[in-house]
Amino acid sequence: MRIDLHVHSSWVSQKDEAVVSPEELMNRLHQAGLDACVVLSHSAIPSIEHEPMSARERIDRVMEFTKDHEELIPFFFIDPTEGDAVEQVDYAVKAGIRGFKIICNHFFPNDPRAIPVYHRIAQADKPLLFHSGILYDGKNASSNYNRPVNFEVLLSVPNLRFALAHISWPWCDECIALYGKAAHHRRYHTDSNPAEMFVDITPGTPKAYRKDALSKLLDMDEAKTHVMWGSDNCVNTYQASYSQYIRDMDEEIVADLGLGDDFLADLYANNFMRFLNGSKK
Repeated sequence: MRIDLHVHSSWVSQKDEAVVSPEELMNRLHQAGLDACVVLSHSAIPSIEHEPMSARERIDRVMEFTKDHEELIPFFFIDPTEGDAVEQVDYAVKAGIRGFKIICNHFFPNDPRAIPVYHRIAQADKPLLFHSGILYDGKNASSNYNRPVNFEVLLSVPNLRFALAHISWPWCDECIALYGKAAHHRRYHTDSNPAEMFVDITPGTPKAYRKDALSKLLDMDEAKTHVMWGSDNCVNTYQASYSQYIRDMDEEIVADLGLGDDFLADLYANNFMRFLNGSKK
């Protein structure tokens, strides 16, 4: 099993979005040598989604697209600063959403409005995927919200499973340092059900930086059980050739590091399934 955990519903206006069937998306995944993917719902952020839908419409639409296809895993893209965000979590969980996605483009992760949302997601035993690192959204200051050290607040949310995407490029060292802190905290505070941090290695990192970033991250033994793979493709324009290119590059790096097929199984599937379902390793 090989899973792409980072596939957006769209980065373009709804009016311009091509209609792609679930079957066509599965065909493109198979062309890339993949078996399943996370489908992130349409965004709540106007700067990314020109004509944002209501939260319920975003939830209902991603659930409709993924129904009857267990290989397509629906995540809800939520803005935790909205006044009814906790209620959105409840509706999403009831509807069958498997996880959540957040981009902090106008708020810091420790925004007081967002904290109850993290707790509600943790209480629902659902995973939470964050964008981290540089943010290409046309805003001059938005990337500062996404520096990995700003996500330290998540370590204080019991039972939360969260992931930082893109190895937080260009702040990869900071991301690795935060992972080290999270792993240390879990190791010595098992009685308090501490948060569990994962790293989504979706690019992010340009080719010139990727081997260095992955080498440093995977030098930490614990990190090998907490890294997950994604492509950052879109449903409507899924490029199998691009996913295969990233796979080839990453597998060459893994081979150079002396990591074998067991690690690849963890990278492509096992770690994500723990992130999704909460079984501990």
